[in-house]
Amino acid sequence: MIRGLGPKKREMLKNIGIEQDKDLLFLYPRQYDDRSKKIRIRDAVDGENAFMTLTITSQPHTRYLRRGMRMTRAHATDGTDFITLVFFNQPYIANRLKMHTPYDVYGKIKRSGRGVELTNPVVENRGTEKMGRIVPVYPLTKGISQNDMLSFTGQAVALYAKDLPEILPQDLRDARGLIGLAEAVETMHRPASMDALRTAYQTLVYLEFFVFCAGMQMRKARNKTQHAPVIPAGEAEELISSLPFRLTGAQRRALAEITEDMASGSPMNRLLQGDVGSGKTIVAFLAIYQAFLAGFQSVYMAPTEILARQHHASLMNLMRFRGLRQELLLGSTPQKERENMLRRLQNGATDVLISTHAALGEGVQFQNLGLAVTDEQHRFGVKQRAALSQKGENPHVLVMSATPIPRTLALLWYGDLEISTIDELPAGRIPIETIVITREQEARMAEFVNTNIDRGRQAFIICPLIEENEELALEAVETLYARISQTFFRHRRMDFLHGRLPAAEKEAIMRAFSEGKLDILVSTTVIEVGIDIPNANVMAIYNAERFGLAQLHQLRGRVGRGEHASYCILLNEGETEEAFERMRIMQSTNDGFVIASEDLKMRGAGELLGARQHGMPVFTIGDLHRDRSLFEQAKADAAELLGEDPKLDKHEHRWLRQRITEKFSEVGQDIILN
Repeated sequence: MIRGLGPKKREMLKNIGIEQDKDLLFLYPRQYDDRSKKIRIRDAVDGENAFMTLTITSQPHTRYLRRGMRMTRAHATDGTDFITLVFFNQPYIANRLKMHTPYDVYGKIKRSGRGVELTNPVVENRGTEKMGRIVPVYPLTKGISQNDMLSFTGQAVALYAKDLPEILPQDLRDARGLIGLAEAVETMHRPASMDALRTAYQTLVYLEFFVFCAGMQMRKARNKTQHAPVIPAGEAEELISSLPFRLTGAQRRALAEITEDMASGSPMNRLLQGDVGSGKTIVAFLAIYQAFLAGFQSVYMAPTEILARQHHASLMNLMRFRGLRQELLLGSTPQKERENMLRRLQNGATDVLISTHAALGEGVQFQNLGLAVTDEQHRFGVKQRAALSQKGENPHVLVMSATPIPRTLALLWYGDLEISTIDELPAGRIPIETIVITREQEARMAEFVNTNIDRGRQAFIICPLIEENEELALEAVETLYARISQTFFRHRRMDFLHGRLPAAEKEAIMRAFSEGKLDILVSTTVIEVGIDIPNANVMAIYNAERFGLAQLHQLRGRVGRGEHASYCILLNEGETEEAFERMRIMQSTNDGFVIASEDLKMRGAGELLGARQHGMPVFTIGDLHRDRSLFEQAKADAAELLGEDPKLDKHEHRWLRQRITEKFSEVGQDIILN
């Protein structure tokens, strides 16, 4: 048992993923304070952290600065110079610090005209274990302190680290300069030196990546052993030639890759990614048409009901007079209508089902499903395949990406998918002009919107929240709508949209906007993916600083779809350097791949891929961007090891096999190894 860890604190630790005592081994520090080397005041560098032994030379003095803010100051020396210790809202420190007594102190040095200062430093009695070494700093939760975490992890290491099995084979560890798992875990919590810490970190990151890559490669290999409908190329060229536009070279290349997969007899698992407006949907529709010509059914699963309805209308328009029978199945479909629809689907009287992920629900049976098109947030994993397999199906799967990510990162992350990239926009697209303004310029923005409406255009106005937030001073959709409809846009036809409105009401509003019966739609990000209104040419985004780069780019992509010059106006109220940088990037480029690369630099791969990790193991220590070379090495090594032992049947691979099974089963992705 771990001392000091009672029922209350156990419950608190669950907030940071600690379910059992052993889990503490793998709760890695978020940073380290190097308190191993003592320096003198005269050698301390401005802005750097320093560990020093100081003797208090003045009685600590506390004074009130303003309500809720107190400052305590004390003077100290180490014999080489004098320094001032400053503490905010720590009045107890005045009683703790004794005159003429030496203390071990750690904090950030500040040099100014007033001399040398340390603000809110860590102060310990001489010789404690918190000084004179590298000290880990852990992620915390309410009710748990750093002292608690240092104690709990130290005890966990002593109790459990020695029993950790070696997951990687010895020869592989030796070849890559890695250490054993027990030593690596112990070093992460109690590093003897920064060099030792680097080796431990590399070992654990490599192991995490290796397990992920091996699991993905095994899943991909298993998919290739399965059989899927053979869908020959068919006569799609006749439909392509009748389109009112020409496919780009990139669209044709992507379609050729999809066609080759579907004709192979093995299940297609392909990611189709491209920039906003690059024409991914038409490529998916052409694949559906090929399945139809070969006598197979298809299902297209959109992320939202609004988008499902839009795709249903677009596909009907495209396939008019071609004999393709399609149905639209939504959560809001009346029961009687749903029953009749499912009967037709099961009898083969329906060729294409357009739906949300309601299509995976109970009672949805296909006669001969050949192709499933899905969005990346609901990736087709083992569970979803199993759901269809139980219905006697093993379709080809095309995963549609909402926004692009850098191809190198896509190749690393989507290890179980082939990738098709549409990297050119249709000819004749007029680049969207992006303008950044402040709230003080709101009236000018409104005047600009009115000018465009007078020319027959329409506008989106976006705000980030549904409800008021006093703390952040953000306007809700309905409040913003009420204010601007009574001031700037009194004579305009307007409505508002957010995710909590009933489905029928949302649909009616979107239909009115798309039919030109509304001039302005005030909305949350419910419209960010796929909505196609060619006549809308202005996108104004309030509190643009509240959105990430990918989301801003996705919202901007709702305009610029017609023949008119289009504009994206970002009302920025952020004052951070990061907010200004995001605005600068949005102004400088319309290229989604460039924006994705910048997003990767700013946020790191973990956060960028966060939304894409549905049903995927999450990295607890490695970062795909920072540790990319380690990932590529682990991926290559995993492929080589699986080439020799595809199912990890060898005795020395038993622990690796077990770890892969555990990691993927945690997210419902069973790696079936037998």
